[in-house]
Amino acid sequence: MIDEEENPVAVGFIDGQNLFMQAKRLFGYRTPNFDPFTLHREICEVAGFVPGAVRFYTGMPSARRQPRWHAFWRNKTQAMERIGVNVTTRPLRYRKRSIFDDDGDVEFMVQAEEKGIDIRIALDLVRMARRACLTDGPQ
Repeated sequence: MIDEEENPVAVGFIDGQNLFMQAKRLFGYRTPNFDPFTLHREICEVAGFVPGAVRFYTGMPSARRQPRWHAFWRNKTQAMERIGVNVTTRPLRYRKRSIFDDDGDVEFMVQAEEKGIDIRIALDLVRMARRACLTDGPQ
């Protein structure tokens, strides 16, 4: 058991889309089947930290444009909230992108983009750090 007096408490800030893209790139995962709560606990154990709160951030696909992924993320985030993970979502934005093929012809595709998640993580991190400094402990 880790002693809180000897080891700092760590709060996990997890960007869900970035975590999924790296798991996909490194391990070939095709669905985001990770468990942020367990991931945070395991990293803390290896690093010698006391696991604190887990905060998960992700873009939410549109129910109209991507009903399957919207339902998947809605169910996944609700399951995370039930085990105590603090979840923050933002709607994905859809933009038309132009791509040039090998012949130089332009093709258009709609691409989903996550907007506002990184700044939300940064703001929450700074707010929590300031609160911890003011109260001499994590909140």
